[in-house]
Amino acid sequence: MLQALLQEAGLSASFRQEWLADPLYMYRSQYYPKVETAAGEVVMDFGTMLTDLSGDYVILANSSAFSYMDMNRNGKYDNLEPVGPFPVAASFSYGDGKIVAVADPSMAINSLYGLEGNTAFIASIVGNRTA
Repeated sequence: MLQALLQEAGLSASFRQEWLADPLYMYRSQYYPKVETAAGEVVMDFGTMLTDLSGDYVILANSSAFSYMDMNRNGKYDNLEPVGPFPVAASFSYGDGKIVAVADPSMAINSLYGLEGNTAFIASIVGNRTA
């Protein structure tokens, strides 16, 4: 759905299928990596990364330089697995607004929302909007 929306707007982004892991900057396990945003550290939960970015965009969050894509999901870094930092959130200009792509929507679920900078990051995306 995101790819279709962005393509219609003349923009591009894709999500990798592999899991993002970080053996150093993590919450409970390497699959709960902490990523850097302007709002502070944010905890992800089995997230991934954005790839194939094009158009008018700004990176909102990146994984650490110690992160990697666990392509075979074996829980350890193997040669040839991509190493970070990776973009995990980006904002695309679209008309008078923006489209935000986040590689892990679970950072807004109840169990993660109050961790680290998750609340501040979600608030920075949503801004002053109401339901």
